[in-house]
Amino acid sequence: MKKIIFIFLGILSIGLLLPNKVNAETNITNFEDTIKEEIKTFKGQSGTEEYIKKLESADLSNYKESDDKVNIYMFRGDTCSYCLKAVTYFSTIVDNYGDKFNLITYEVWKNSDNAKLMDEVAKTLGEEPNGVPYIIIGDKSFTGYSEEMNSQIESQINKVYKQTDRYDVMNNLDSGTTTIKEVKSNNTSSSSMVWLFILQIISILGLIIYVNKNNKNIKQKLEELEMKVNKNAKSKK
Repeated sequence: MKKIIFIFLGILSIGLLLPNKVNAETNITNFEDTIKEEIKTFKGQSGTEEYIKKLESADLSNYKESDDKVNIYMFRGDTCSYCLKAVTYFSTIVDNYGDKFNLITYEVWKNSDNAKLMDEVAKTLGEEPNGVPYIIIGDKSFTGYSEEMNSQIESQINKVYKQTDRYDVMNNLDSGTTTIKEVKSNNTSSSSMVWLFILQIISILGLIIYVNKNNKNIKQKLEELEMKVNKNAKSKK
């Protein structure tokens, strides 16, 4: 029975470790992970010290994602300096507006499915995507980022937050909906993948140990058989 279990787990692990299709699905990044990614990308680069410092000191302890808040969608590009500035800006208004919005981001320069989603969102809003960051709050979008946009963004957050029937562009796409619940699901899936990977390693190690042990048993039986044959041969003489 143990042999069957180890063989099954070994085959399962090998199958799960095979490469998956690149960009097989839209990759949603929550606020905290977005900050971590921006820090990882830009830390040490000249001219970004001010923004990295603000991101590293950002306090999200009182920021909680929930369905009763406004979903802000940001399409961003890896190594996009204006995206860094926009993410930094949102991190600085958490104290005043963090109880009103969820920040959900999509990296579009490396993920083709995210790029397709940005095109679909823009089409739904009757626009043509014209670079990143592309930020959507309710039925209003902002392309690019500059400090002059801050008051407009904050005004839009307040406006949408007060609405009883909020417009969420992701709920109006032909391909289906993408809400904050999917962000939470995505985070849970990431955690599950870690445990799945650990299970794979354990399974493979178990299979290796079993095979080695089996080989030792076979070798021992062969040696015993050889000794018996030699003994019988000597007795016949």
